[in-house]
Amino acid sequence: MLLQLIMLTSSCTKAHEKFKNLCRKTYDDDNTKIKIRNHTER
Repeated sequence: MLLQLIMLTSSCTKAHEKFKNLCRKTYDDDNTKIKIRNHTER
């Protein structure tokens, strides 16, 4: 039971890391688009 819990927790942590990286990448892409837009408007 404890082993299953540990495995579940580690897989959740890995999934969370992936999700966080994905969010960060999307956020960075959005920021880049905004920066480019601001730059072209000037």
